[in-house]
Amino acid sequence: MLKHLVMAVSLILPLAAGAGGPKTSDAFTVQKDLATSEAVAKCETSLSGLDRAAPYSGVVRFLFDNPYDDLAPEEYYVKFHVDPANPTFSETGPGIYSLTATFKRQTIAVAFNFQRNLQTQDQLYCWMQIVDTPVFDPNRPYVTLHYAEMRYSQP
Repeated sequence: MLKHLVMAVSLILPLAAGAGGPKTSDAFTVQKDLATSEAVAKCETSLSGLDRAAPYSGVVRFLFDNPYDDLAPEEYYVKFHVDPANPTFSETGPGIYSLTATFKRQTIAVAFNFQRNLQTQDQLYCWMQIVDTPVFDPNRPYVTLHYAEMRYSQP
């Protein structure tokens, strides 16, 4: 059985949304895959109250590290784009990760799955950002609509 510590931080900036304003949800879970005996880390975020006609993009940055070994941390940086004409985005690093982003009605949901055999002291970090531009480019102006940081530490 996996025990875990999860820390999450969220930032929501004002949106021109309908009544009640934007709603967010963030989660970071780690469960054992019975078929492979490896841990599957799932980092998820969602943001609702968006303009149905607008395009959105974002980025997921995921870091896997054991501070007590001599190996360099593994880092994954995946950009995504969703809009009314292309409501689903997916990308996989076969056998390592998968990312799915969906835009349905007024909600964007993003899920990043990472599969690995975790050892004592392993640490997982996940940063998710949703922005108001059709293509995420840190060198061009954009407004962050939602940002979440999450962390898991293997006991």
